[in-house]
Amino acid sequence: MVLNRFLAILLAVGCAAASQAITVRISKQAGSTERFAAREVARYFFCRTGQLPTISESPGVGIVVARKDRLAVKLDPATAKTVKALKPQQYLLKTIGKDQIVIVGGDDSGVLYGAYRLAEKLGVRFYLHGDTIPDGFLAPALPKLNEVGNPLFDIRGINPFHDFPEGPDWWSEDDYLAYIGQLAKMRMNFIGLHCYPEGGVGPEPLVWLGTQNKPRQGYKSYWANTSRNTTWGYSAMKTSELTGGASQLFTDDWYGPDTIKPANDPMEVFDRAGALLNKAFSYARKLGVKTCIGTETPLTIPAAVKEANPGATASDIYKGAFEHIKNTFPLDYYWLWTPEDWTWSGNKPEQYKSTVDDMLSAYEAIKTINAPFRLATCGWVLGPVNNRAQLDADLPKDIPLSAINQEVGNAPVDPAFGKLSNRQRWAIPWMENDPELTSPQIWVGRMRYDAADALRYGCNGLIGIHWRTKAMAMNVSALAAAGWSQNWNTIKPEEQGKDGALGGSIVSYPDPIEGTDDDTIYQSVRFNMDAYQYHVPNGNYKVRLMFNDPAYGEVERRVFDVRIQGEKVISRLDIFERAGKNTALDYSFDATVSDGVLRIDFGKVIEYPCIAGIEIKGMGKDIKVNCGGPKEGDWLEDTAGSAPKSINRTADVLDYFTDFCKANFGLEAAKDIAKVLSGIDGVKLVKPAMWSNGPGTVKVEALTEAQFKERYAFVEALRQLKARIVGKGNLERFQYWLRSFELMREMARVGMLRAKLDANLANMTEGVIAAIKIRTDLTKAWQAMIEKAIETVDTPGELGTLFNLESQSRFTAQMLTRSDEALSHAAGGPLPDEINLSADYRGPSRLIVPTVRTSVLAGEQTKLRAIVLHKSGTEASVPELHWRKLGAGKYEIVPFQHVGRSVYEVALPAVPKGAIGIEYYITASAGEQKLVYPATAPVQNQTVVIGP
Repeated sequence: MVLNRFLAILLAVGCAAASQAITVRISKQAGSTERFAAREVARYFFCRTGQLPTISESPGVGIVVARKDRLAVKLDPATAKTVKALKPQQYLLKTIGKDQIVIVGGDDSGVLYGAYRLAEKLGVRFYLHGDTIPDGFLAPALPKLNEVGNPLFDIRGINPFHDFPEGPDWWSEDDYLAYIGQLAKMRMNFIGLHCYPEGGVGPEPLVWLGTQNKPRQGYKSYWANTSRNTTWGYSAMKTSELTGGASQLFTDDWYGPDTIKPANDPMEVFDRAGALLNKAFSYARKLGVKTCIGTETPLTIPAAVKEANPGATASDIYKGAFEHIKNTFPLDYYWLWTPEDWTWSGNKPEQYKSTVDDMLSAYEAIKTINAPFRLATCGWVLGPVNNRAQLDADLPKDIPLSAINQEVGNAPVDPAFGKLSNRQRWAIPWMENDPELTSPQIWVGRMRYDAADALRYGCNGLIGIHWRTKAMAMNVSALAAAGWSQNWNTIKPEEQGKDGALGGSIVSYPDPIEGTDDDTIYQSVRFNMDAYQYHVPNGNYKVRLMFNDPAYGEVERRVFDVRIQGEKVISRLDIFERAGKNTALDYSFDATVSDGVLRIDFGKVIEYPCIAGIEIKGMGKDIKVNCGGPKEGDWLEDTAGSAPKSINRTADVLDYFTDFCKANFGLEAAKDIAKVLSGIDGVKLVKPAMWSNGPGTVKVEALTEAQFKERYAFVEALRQLKARIVGKGNLERFQYWLRSFELMREMARVGMLRAKLDANLANMTEGVIAAIKIRTDLTKAWQAMIEKAIETVDTPGELGTLFNLESQSRFTAQMLTRSDEALSHAAGGPLPDEINLSADYRGPSRLIVPTVRTSVLAGEQTKLRAIVLHKSGTEASVPELHWRKLGAGKYEIVPFQHVGRSVYEVALPAVPKGAIGIEYYITASAGEQKLVYPATAPVQNQTVVIGP
């Protein structure tokens, strides 16, 4: 293959040829993490070269894996000084002479990170859902390396959010173990989970609440499943009701996490959740991954707990909850989330006091029971509306403060992080948002921009919130990499935009103004603007906003919100209601600038926002702007500004996509694919989904065929490049992304046809026959969309996406059927059978392994699940597992056991004694089609090694 020849040449240029088989060397005193790192080095060297190194405790040449206090290699003075200076999490990756590489870490984590960095140097790429091993083999040689790894943030990780089936609600124990293992490979070291309280979504079983009394009191708790109607718009439905053959993917009519299956005692559900976390978090601790769970504040005590414990205080409940955690599973942090409505509605002083009191109560409870974990904060906002940094003054300094970005990630990292001092601070960008949860979201530029902001504000933690795994591969890996290096950061001060108004129009009226002597300032206004911004020195300011409504003389004609520095300072401002027409209305606010820009944003509620004047005082500045008007004395003329890059927040991304495409799709078309992906990154990617009753509902939008074709031209561009993909693994990886984008296009077509049908029914201009034709086309479009969604299913996240489309858009939003009764009435009889959906699958047959473990504990018994997706009417064979000791021996064949429908399971064989791991592939047939997993088998197989 061209790719293999090119990579072999490329590696040979920078490598010293190995005269004999490679040996991975460790100290006889090596700890479990060092030994695991050695196995990982051997595994990935085998995956890339086809030759399996031996692991030896004897000194000599080869690849030396050691913690710095156990390194027994002669080094030159400069290298010895570098090794001695290594701190926790840091590593040195260095070639010594012609036949030796040292991987040395400042601690156990540093050793492991160095091992995975070597794998990346060999072309391997790591993502949350699994590894990418490029097609073909390299020459078995040692690359020339000289790299010191030093993280930019001490804490780097993920916040997979419980509440939707696309996320951890549908993760099994194996999923947790698989994803935590991948975190270490991406050199991330944190996983934090949120738990909704009773009311609305919850209570969820992640956190048990109760007193220290025995026996413990259980109460009903929930995670998403197919039988539950939720406040997020998911309708309960049997999996057999799914269309397009989707029912094949499930074993029976109920689907959800094993944790919440029916129990005689509701406490049993919490016990199952505790056992899950014990297994997952114990494994995380072995890999150096910090763990965190938590609830919202002020604490909501479940009704059943109140009834069973009359008079119990929040302090009593916290002590009971923390005691339960202490006895059930390991934990590093318990975080308390600031209230969600603070980001939309602000907060009152008494609400803030209640939250702080609650947090201090939890802090004392942790101390009282001597809990082996620390308190932290998180939430939808960093702190209260008047001062987002206020918690820094009111909480002990050993409590880390964190928050997710506001406005589902549309707002940047809160500048108030820069005002915190002498404490840990963790920024949490959104790697995806929930309104578009069923659609691909590529935010590589935003991830980089937010990571740069987090670094600029002095954060020591960088964490990403998300639900899906494989669909978020690009965003997760981009954020992970930004935790170690930001050499792409070319964001310049001038990219913050120009001073003045962002958008809008100006108008003047001659009418006199009540309540002021400055009539000329209030007689001109700017309306329909998005914002004003001014570059000023960092510090504290007084901002005066001056309003007048010269146009409307009744309430509810003009209503809007105002934010300063991202904080909502006025909610639903109706100028006429508060002051009257042609009457001055002023507000003054305190503002703090920490990034050199003072920004005032306006949010439309009804009609257009308008403003007459702005005055900014502080730090030696006095800026007075006659909004909508010319210069008047010391009042400046209203000029148009330009939006800063932070509005759409992006950074250079072509280098990332080029690397991604080379690793995942091969060299032949990588550059051209990267250009397409760079061209749709961030806000440039179309949005066929929206928040309706819940996340990811298909957006109903009237489009012409020309508009539709133009918006989704990038899908056709990618399809054209498919012919240039070489290699079975490269092609399969490319197919996943192409199908994901094709799914977007099919969603948009459904929304377009729904809008066309609505317009036709509103006027019946084209008649009933035309309306029935559109309705029939809508069924066909839906069928095509669901079949494309099924073709993308590779992980539990895509199962959730599929269920979301059927449950949210088809059932709750009645995307197809909501006008059928009226249409039937207009037609004078029943509608044709063509409007009915089919349960048959008509897409390509596939062999799906939704959860891929790459390491297992010694002696662990784990099951491997496979789905044989096949066209309706065809026969499918029972899949077979072909396995052997890693790198050698004859394959043994083990048949899978049928679980239900098209789902099968097999016990993964234990690693033979003396082996570092096993390799396997799976075969099956559907009709006359032969199926194999992975696509590159049996040349390149799936590998599993013994974990730490």
